Amino acid sequence: MSPVDGTLSIGKRRTRRRDSESVPAYPLPGFRPFQLCTLTDHIPVGGDWLFEMKFDGYRAQAAISGSNVVVYTRNGHDWTRQFKVILPPLQRLTKGSVLIDGEIVSIDSQGRTNFSMLKTGIAAGLPLKFYAFDLLELDGQDLSNQPLLERKERLESLLGARRPDDSLQFSSHIVDQGKMVFDAMCEGGHEGVIAKRADSSYVGDRNGSWRKIKCTKRQEFVVGGYRPSDTGHGMASL
Repeated sequence: MSPVDGTLSIGKRRTRRRDSESVPAYPLPGFRPFQLCTLTDHIPVGGDWLFEMKFDGYRAQAAISGSNVVVYTRNGHDWTRQFKVILPPLQRLTKGSVLIDGEIVSIDSQGRTNFSMLKTGIAAGLPLKFYAFDLLELDGQDLSNQPLLERKERLESLLGARRPDDSLQFSSHIVDQGKMVFDAMCEGGHEGVIAKRADSSYVGDRNGSWRKIKCTKRQEFVVGGYRPSDTGHGMASL
């Protein structure tokens, strides 16, 4: 082997060693209790609130360490196998570790999230999307006490540019202008909006800093009478 060949070989070995030393091996983040929304009819006003689309899907956490990914349900169950169709982009996302909060959805032909389609899609292995809206941990650093707006900015930077057909998406938001966002969601036939305090920390509980406002509201009716069912069980009509 010539001196040049030897030098190149040594250089390659050193490069590989430096690369491996420059990427620490972070442990897989564990499950955390979810931040929960408070249902309300009132749309908060002011620049200290941001507004996101309310999805009709499964809330999920994606715990990632390199190519190792675990998907947790709202109750902390491991549903990685059930949501395997969304794993490839998560496995390529980082060489470090992250814990992402988001929602897994199925999109219908009208561009709306559809829970019935989601249940069918999970069973049939059909395409699904994971909309990421919060970053709880990054490379071993707990971000839960940082303001939500900062966490979302770091999440958007981590995800980078996304094509519309990508199965991993960033859940965008608008600061203030809640009434405008809500009206647009309802006119488009969507579920509603989620209002979040821009400076809120992630406490894993229901504390009023996240609020959901639905487009469809329940109505109460007075029952004037009913006809018993011929089978003897329940009612035939009201």
